[in-house]
Amino acid sequence: MNSLNRIWLTWKKIICVALLLLAAGYIYGRPTLERWLNISLPAIAIGQEDIDGRSKPQNEPSFRMETGESLSKRNVGANLEVEDGFALKDIGNGLQQSPAGLVYGLGPNRESRIDHIMRHREDLADRPTHGVFDGSHDEVLALIDEAYRLIQKNSNQVNGQKSNRGGSNRMEYKIEMNRRIGYMGGRTGRQRDYPKSTTMMLILEEDRPVTAYPTW
Repeated sequence: MNSLNRIWLTWKKIICVALLLLAAGYIYGRPTLERWLNISLPAIAIGQEDIDGRSKPQNEPSFRMETGESLSKRNVGANLEVEDGFALKDIGNGLQQSPAGLVYGLGPNRESRIDHIMRHREDLADRPTHGVFDGSHDEVLALIDEAYRLIQKNSNQVNGQKSNRGGSNRMEYKIEMNRRIGYMGGRTGRQRDYPKSTTMMLILEEDRPVTAYPTW
């Protein structure tokens, strides 16, 4: 009997390890699969929120348009448009460059900055407030490129300041996009019926995004 118990415990450990490896492979391979298949895949949210927080996957809320008509979040991305020929360019050393010149790499915990930003495509209902983008993976990256070009042009839609977190070259930009780009999630968002956001927070270290999310 003891021998059977040991065999069962061994198989349980093997199964658990295999499931963890499959989950890790999906998490880190999801952005590549989305680009190859040109679809949005469900995320398994782990790790950081914004810069240093924690996150959990949550059910997506539904929304009411200003007319009162019901609409799913996945269909609200009509205001986000992927620019013609948008594609990230592999520039070596694990770096990818956007059409506007933004360079995406890894954060201090070896997490892809793009994966981190894409966590803002899902509501995290346990957080006090959580900015959530409308649109697909590429639509969000194209929107960030648009915001970066406004920064480069010194647009009056941009309000920038040095960040009090990170290195001396880290800047925080609050950019008014003049249209809906997402909504307020989290507990406050739910209480306020998920108000829309037209403003992005983009945190940069020179030309390298740290994070980006809808704000107010």
